[in-house]
Amino acid sequence: MRFLCGGLIFTFLSGSALSGAQQAPALPSPLQDQKGAAQPGSEKPGGIRGRVTAADTATGLRRARVMLRALESRQAGIPQTAQTNENGEYEIRELKPGQYSLTAMRNGYVPQAYGQKSTDSLGMMTPGTLLTIRPGEVLSQVNFQLVRGGVVEGQVVDQYNEPLSRVMVQLSRYRTLQGKRSLIPAGGGTSTDDRGYFRLFDVTPGNYYLSATNRGFGFPDGGGAFPPTYYPGVLTPQEASKIQVTAAGEVSGISLVMTEAASFTISGKVYGSDGKPASGAMIMSARHPSEGAFDMMRGGSGTDADGNFRLESLLPGKYRLTARTGRGDGKGQSGSAVVDVGSEDVKGVSIVVGSGAEVAGKIVVEGQAAQPLEPRQVHIWLMPEAGSGVFFGTGPQQTNDDFTFRLTDVSEGPSRFNVSLPGGGFYLKSIRLEGRDVTDQVVEFRNNERFQGVEVIISAQGAQLNGTVRKEENNELVKGATVVLFAADPQRLGKTRFIKITQTDQQGSFVLKGVVPAEYVVCALINHEAGAETDAAFLQAVEKLGKRVELRAGASKTEDLTAAIAPKWE
Repeated sequence: MRFLCGGLIFTFLSGSALSGAQQAPALPSPLQDQKGAAQPGSEKPGGIRGRVTAADTATGLRRARVMLRALESRQAGIPQTAQTNENGEYEIRELKPGQYSLTAMRNGYVPQAYGQKSTDSLGMMTPGTLLTIRPGEVLSQVNFQLVRGGVVEGQVVDQYNEPLSRVMVQLSRYRTLQGKRSLIPAGGGTSTDDRGYFRLFDVTPGNYYLSATNRGFGFPDGGGAFPPTYYPGVLTPQEASKIQVTAAGEVSGISLVMTEAASFTISGKVYGSDGKPASGAMIMSARHPSEGAFDMMRGGSGTDADGNFRLESLLPGKYRLTARTGRGDGKGQSGSAVVDVGSEDVKGVSIVVGSGAEVAGKIVVEGQAAQPLEPRQVHIWLMPEAGSGVFFGTGPQQTNDDFTFRLTDVSEGPSRFNVSLPGGGFYLKSIRLEGRDVTDQVVEFRNNERFQGVEVIISAQGAQLNGTVRKEENNELVKGATVVLFAADPQRLGKTRFIKITQTDQQGSFVLKGVVPAEYVVCALINHEAGAETDAAFLQAVEKLGKRVELRAGASKTEDLTAAIAPKWE
């Protein structure tokens, strides 16, 4: 099991200009032969070298960490790292031919992916400019200019100017996630100390909304009923004031006022699958539907020896209560109930826990590929539907050697199947559960349900699209442009199986593999905001900037594109 809302890591963008990757001169090097050229047909390893400097002083940064990830290989997902010397120089050797993404980071500076051009986007899904390494090729001057992070500090108080401790403080920006425009946390946030003070550091330059949320963990009375509040002391982001953070700048003296509101309790009893009271169960509450993509569970409580529970300090609204037993022992049970809190306490709520649902099946691979699909390269999991109030999904499960899989302890509620495939020509063709197609559908799961014979069809005959991106005004190749491919059929807009996104490499080239055969629109965008491609309305807006292409099973097609400015999306 995994908690889907916490522990997320974000890669932030920097606003500095980046030096372009260039081919290394033909000099003797451990990475090159004496002529500096690869032998035809060879798989001679290549390399990358460059320098990491501070954007404000241009001085080299020692002990900066550079991390390289392969996009397509059996080692994909396992990064290679290097550390800069006293002059900020680094080198990574013995690299197999292929495409890579590169990131640099150092304490006190904003992490940066190579080729990122703007701070006006969260880099969760934006790898920057991809680097293509050919046999024996060494890329030099792959340089970074890191920007110092900013600081936001202040104090959270109540309506009587009393400091509030252990309040979660968070900076957020509006971004598109799963097709919905939401406030997305920028970084991990922090908690106020005993004096109500907080300090957020290493903040990427940009404009933010500051919020404070009293989680109430660990306090019998929840620590008071304070609704989530935005700076300077309002209840909605529409009323909030933006905070502007500059590189190495400090925004201090912030005072955020939270006002206590009328609150109520929910009480009841948890029963086991045997009908007996469940002692020691943990009860959590969350708004239903969820108030945002990163809404957190709150208001924890445990059951007594008779299975009774009591949740305090809940504001009016609808909640999903989740009960869970046997945490950490692999034999946990769970159950949930949706409760509406009005103007009085809610009593007598019953929650019955049971073993989660179980889903078992087999993967079927159709067609032949240059490299056979290995079971360990396929991962299947269930992701709770956004806004459902369900926060626990199954972690990605590795497929067994015989291509069978089994998902256990599936939480009650609506979820979607997710399938992770290796790079190459493979694509998800369909998923069938009890004879019905659930490929792009939400499935409602219940405790103790058992689904056998689930069939996941993977085809090795994915289409491929190659090409280059050029500027309209001078026909110059564009590196780091975002290429977005999406279905031309309006009924498929926003469905992730029919969306592919990549960046052009240092030579302005791109390749998209494993595409579901269909008719598509493809466009090349400058300053594309990560996540916007999941919004059907955004795709309709950019359709006129691209061209239509028909991609057939197992076939490769080449299309050269003209770069366009991505529309501002609010």
